[in-house]
Amino acid sequence: MLCSTVVAIAIAGCGSSDDGRPRGVVRGMVTLDGSPLPEGEIYFLMPSAGDIERLTIVDGNFYGKALPGERMISISVTKMMDPPPSTMPGIEFTEKVPTETLPARYNAETTLTATVSADGPNEFTFELTSDDKSNSSATKKEVSRPR
Repeated sequence: MLCSTVVAIAIAGCGSSDDGRPRGVVRGMVTLDGSPLPEGEIYFLMPSAGDIERLTIVDGNFYGKALPGERMISISVTKMMDPPPSTMPGIEFTEKVPTETLPARYNAETTLTATVSADGPNEFTFELTSDDKSNSSATKKEVSRPR
């Protein structure tokens, strides 16, 4: 029962909800190594309030609504991959598992932020790199502010 309650809360927290609070229109571009990110998801997070808006990225572009304020940004691309080898003798996993393909600095360990205004404009560009060594110079490009 507890698991189903947690899942229901997690699902309810994702995406834009019509709870009466004003939201700003957000749009933008996500690139990886200078090319538009073919597909993925971008999350506008406000952990202190438990608010999450999830937008789909298609051909580098995203569009939707988010609550105003300073938001943490998480960008995710998952692919179905072969499972890791089993460490248990005689047990082999065969089903593919969803695996994050972007570096953790863009999702699980994100430092990306954006300030969303209820009145806009809220246009953001996130320039990601797949090279872990370029993290320090890329970070300045990744932290976006409204134009």
